[in-house]
Amino acid sequence: SRDKSLIADVYPTLAKHQDWIDQSFNLLKDGTVADIGFNIDYGSALHAERHVWVDMSMFQVNQYETLAKMAALLGKDAATIAKWQDKAAKLKAGINAKMWNEQDGAYYALKSRNLEQTKVSCPIELDALTADVASREQARRLVARFMDPNKYAPGKKGKFFCPSAAFDDPTFRITDGWGGPIWLIEPYYAVRGMAHYGFQTEAAAVSSNLYGMVAAEYLRTGSIWEQYRPDNGQCLNPGRRFFTSGIATSILDLFLRGQFGFERTDDPNAFYLTPTPVADGWHGIENLTLSGATRLSIQMKKSGSGTSCKVKFSGQDKDRRFVEIYSANLATGVRERVARELLDRHGEVEATLNKAGSSRFLWEVKTQ
Repeated sequence: SRDKSLIADVYPTLAKHQDWIDQSFNLLKDGTVADIGFNIDYGSALHAERHVWVDMSMFQVNQYETLAKMAALLGKDAATIAKWQDKAAKLKAGINAKMWNEQDGAYYALKSRNLEQTKVSCPIELDALTADVASREQARRLVARFMDPNKYAPGKKGKFFCPSAAFDDPTFRITDGWGGPIWLIEPYYAVRGMAHYGFQTEAAAVSSNLYGMVAAEYLRTGSIWEQYRPDNGQCLNPGRRFFTSGIATSILDLFLRGQFGFERTDDPNAFYLTPTPVADGWHGIENLTLSGATRLSIQMKKSGSGTSCKVKFSGQDKDRRFVEIYSANLATGVRERVARELLDRHGEVEATLNKAGSSRFLWEVKTQ
């Protein structure tokens, strides 16, 4: 809705809370990593002593950058905006200096007492892509590692992506907990990060695999579960269904970002859409909210080496009649217009897209 009143209401509380984390809760006061205590159970070796968590440090970067954006939207002074930006930059540098392992191409948690890496392989390392911490080369190595059947991809030990400890990690066990089962929040952030960096083919492979797993088990049991077995895709603990609503939201958004490459932008009339079709016939989604009253129906199919895509708009301002599609190269920052189409009388537009390299397609709805 572009209404800033919510931001104005919550910003003071969020800023105060972040200041408290930095000043009173983070044991490492220099701000290079976020030593803010135990998080979620990632592998038994990480519970032997207190660790600095990879994901918590990554998400602190995201919080700083979000606070900087909120401060700018609210017209705060330059010093306030710079405060959050500088904290984000310092934490990014610290994460890459201390947590990144160049030999393995991975981020590892750190022992709190001496900041030495503990080499337990967990998919939280892909959170570096969600938080935009990794360089493009680091991202390439992280995605290659994620797609390795010895690590997180289907292979001899499992049919499904993203065990909570890598298949070849000594801590891997298929038992109730975080040492092996699939917890969908982890591949959700991995897919978000892959799409953000332009690895849409890999994101589609993960989302299709896991969406199919969840759908099959839903048909078998009538429920969506908190954790799944990576070997057969069945629920691990039938008693754990108390986060069903949040998990359902995650798996649906995972599918939208992975299979459709769909992501809203800060512009209510612009969105990313880089679809990866799974069939030669038309298939897609209906009634997807874009912004306000605007809804989208998206259909796609294979078209040679590319994708044919239909998007129908409803509830859109009547003066917005054109769609411009841009290929955005995420490695170089270059944006090139590849299509400019007039919406037909039904509010629909059709285009054929050919993706190349680390790029995404940005769609903008315009008045002329």
